[in-house]
Amino acid sequence: MRQGLVLFVLWVMTLVSCTKEENAPVFSPVPKIEFVSMTPGNVKAWQDSVVFTLKYEDGDGDLGENTAGSENLFLTDSRTNGSYTFRIRELVPKGESVPIKGSLRFVLPFTFLSDEGVSSEQVTFEIHVKDRAGRESNKVKTPTLQVSR
Repeated sequence: MRQGLVLFVLWVMTLVSCTKEENAPVFSPVPKIEFVSMTPGNVKAWQDSVVFTLKYEDGDGDLGENTAGSENLFLTDSRTNGSYTFRIRELVPKGESVPIKGSLRFVLPFTFLSDEGVSSEQVTFEIHVKDRAGRESNKVKTPTLQVSR
């Protein structure tokens, strides 16, 4: 009888372990980003790099692309509305569909003064990403960056 009870408990534990994990994260298949940081806060035009850090989540894991020339991260300059484009490398292999979240770090190698007649100006950037299905994330805005001659 005792052996039967042990076997029954093991069987129930096996059934429970085979069910869908209730604590697994559930994110939208539309990527979502959150601004974390931009450093430094002051740069010299044409000389200094700016490093951006974002948090992301994507419900189906199709954020990122390994094809050269692909563009899926967009940074828009508030002064000119000009965009810089970057490529996020594939985070989950194609064909897989899993929820993902993490941090992205990318570098703008330099910036410039949009008005050559001034010694300094301020700029903010708007950032968004696009997944392989073409779904665009929310847009986040950076704090002000001071650009000096």
